[in-house]
Amino acid sequence: MPAMCGLAGLLTRDMAGPPLASLAEGMANALAHRGPDSAGVWCDDRAGIALAHRRLSVFDLSNNGRQPMTSTSGRYVAIFNGAIYNFRHLARTLAGAGFKFSSSSDTEVMLAAFDHWGVVEALAKFDGMFAIAVWDNRERRLSLIRDRVGKKPLYYGHVGTMLAFASELKAVLTLPGFERKIDPNAAHEFFRFGYVPSPFSIYRDFAKLPPGHIAEIKSDGQSFKITLQSYWKRSDFKPDIAPPSELQAKAKTLLSDAVAARMVADVPLGAFLSGGYDSTAVVALMQRHASTPVRTFTVGSIDPAIDEAAHARAVAHHLGTDHTELRLEPSAALGVIEDLPAIYDEPFADESQIPTILVARMARRQVTVALSGDGGDEVFGGYNRHRLGPKIARASALAPSVIRSGLAWMLRAPSAHLWDAIGSMIGQSHMAERVDKFAQALPASDASAVYDRLTTRWRQAPTTHGSDSPPWHDPGIDREAGDLMMYRDFVGYLPDDILVKVDRATMSVGLEARAPFLDHRLVEFMASVPWAAKLEGGVGKKILRDIVHTHVPKTLMERPKVGFDVPLGSWLRGPLKEWGSTLLTRQALDSSGVINAELITQAWTEHQSENANRPHDLWAALMFQAWMRRYNASL
Repeated sequence: MPAMCGLAGLLTRDMAGPPLASLAEGMANALAHRGPDSAGVWCDDRAGIALAHRRLSVFDLSNNGRQPMTSTSGRYVAIFNGAIYNFRHLARTLAGAGFKFSSSSDTEVMLAAFDHWGVVEALAKFDGMFAIAVWDNRERRLSLIRDRVGKKPLYYGHVGTMLAFASELKAVLTLPGFERKIDPNAAHEFFRFGYVPSPFSIYRDFAKLPPGHIAEIKSDGQSFKITLQSYWKRSDFKPDIAPPSELQAKAKTLLSDAVAARMVADVPLGAFLSGGYDSTAVVALMQRHASTPVRTFTVGSIDPAIDEAAHARAVAHHLGTDHTELRLEPSAALGVIEDLPAIYDEPFADESQIPTILVARMARRQVTVALSGDGGDEVFGGYNRHRLGPKIARASALAPSVIRSGLAWMLRAPSAHLWDAIGSMIGQSHMAERVDKFAQALPASDASAVYDRLTTRWRQAPTTHGSDSPPWHDPGIDREAGDLMMYRDFVGYLPDDILVKVDRATMSVGLEARAPFLDHRLVEFMASVPWAAKLEGGVGKKILRDIVHTHVPKTLMERPKVGFDVPLGSWLRGPLKEWGSTLLTRQALDSSGVINAELITQAWTEHQSENANRPHDLWAALMFQAWMRRYNASL
């Protein structure tokens, strides 16, 4: 099983152009951090195709699993990033059909499956996470494939007469003739969400392949014909059945099986543990399957309001794990910040990227594979907006807009400093931020608009170009408001924020992250469970909570949800102030040609004076400016 790797390649219409093999090799070398163990290139100059690969060995550490790899029939040549967890089961089925295998690599099984069933039918049988580029020698067709949920990244686009594709954009930057031209719509969307949403990339001529899709590409010598096809959709699994009496048992069995499948490796393995329900569920089930204590890792904050280290330590002690803890200091954050543009390639402004990178670096010193609780909130329903968003939507339907707008204005009238002081008296952290989000959502007209307002950073994007994307819609599906918000998180926030954050952070140090909650069978089962069964007493994740309470006492688990966060607001007024001020000078903002400097300068002034808390807005501006400074892109 090659597991986490980097892939890159080229398809050209100009057979007299630069040598494809050397170009592809240069692209792959830019991804050496994703695959430090070996490299390979395959090229067919007559067909104008080159595939390159960097390998991180996790299973079958021999050279038998090296890529690019050709199928037994000779029809398919593929490069693969990820893991197919059920490859041994598929190998037994294929062996019964006459296939013989020379390795214990899931890549060889994948290619045999393509030979036997065809590409699309084979994908339906894969349980895993993957980005795949497969060349069909017979049809002269390139297929780019991304897993159902979007765990593994894949970009593609045009560079002159070539179509290029890669796991990360840094590979594309090696190509001569690549123009670093910003897509203004992508920049606009970045300031709304804090990430560049699919199918945009920050560059005009490149796109992200959406999760659960295949892009089939053929050249007629004059142009490339690209056909996008969806092979799996979360929306196909509707919450329209009554939950069976054995709901918890079914979910636990599926999750336990997913954990067990992701514990298979020939290298050291561990887990990220925050002490919350998601990571605790994963670690508890790992302990059931493991013969020795699981190695667990957490990052604690110096800010007691958001520090989860003590909770994680208590859970680790109860479960009997081999636990390692790192304390997050501002000095460590400053060291990471300089690396962020290079790690993420695009502007990316989820500030929990900082502790994620630090915990990945710490874990990599002991393990090569780490399981995580990513996806628990999106699958079981755990975000505050899943519970509170529907209440705001109902209020929107009952109260006239003038009343809601007036209430929003009154909530914003007190300063952020005052709201936070009130919050400290009643035991609520980030009170100003919570109130501002509530006020922002109040004028919304329906559940989808409430979601937009709750998840948008800048109410008015501070960009000089670009426009909002078309209104989101879920055609043909009538969803309860809470389930609608879960669905939107699953198809947007999860693949474009959470999974990007973890993939780039872990891959930057050659660490493989696996997410049992995103096993497609568990996702499909929980998607069929009505929203009411996921919620109890105004608290989300009822099913998952019940599972965890069979392993860890409820008294040890029940506490306010914190999240993997940093005290960004106070840092921007303190240890990060000088760094931020340098990036947000009027000259620096104007030089980008993209940013409305007045809006950002106003936000910085408001935040420094404590009249308003604008940490998330400002972090987006700072990450955009840091990215611009490193990559020197332009409109």
